[in-house]
Amino acid sequence: MITLFLGGLDATARCWDSRDGKQVHSFSFPTQVFSLCISPTSDYIVVGLENKTIELCYSKESGQRFGERHVFKVHDSCVLTVKISNSGKWLISSSKDNYTNCVRIPQGIPLFLTRENASILCTDISPDDKYIITGGGEKKATIYECVY
Repeated sequence: MITLFLGGLDATARCWDSRDGKQVHSFSFPTQVFSLCISPTSDYIVVGLENKTIELCYSKESGQRFGERHVFKVHDSCVLTVKISNSGKWLISSSKDNYTNCVRIPQGIPLFLTRENASILCTDISPDDKYIITGGGEKKATIYECVY
């Protein structure tokens, strides 16, 4: 099965089988889903929500942890982006609060944060997990080197 995840303003993330177009399962959330990312192993999804939280949900039906969730509160405004590192060990998120946060997953342990002068609208991580790039309301891109 080739799966596709979609999140939406109806506070739901849905998993679809892209071969036959049928919905496989769905996850409900307390508020609108503004961003969604799938882990490199496809074991879980991470969503950024309107209510300032990030939720990690185990989505692999064959896994023992299917449906288990972890909730992280690291922002003071709606979460606009979530991105899981290629190693699957941490994630970054950004928000209208001008911060990019990095947390270890699945525990949610804060690793670092950066602040810019405007909302951060997009983020990405280099394939080797050494760099983070952000872009936002200042109409510029910022590149951060991850030293660990």
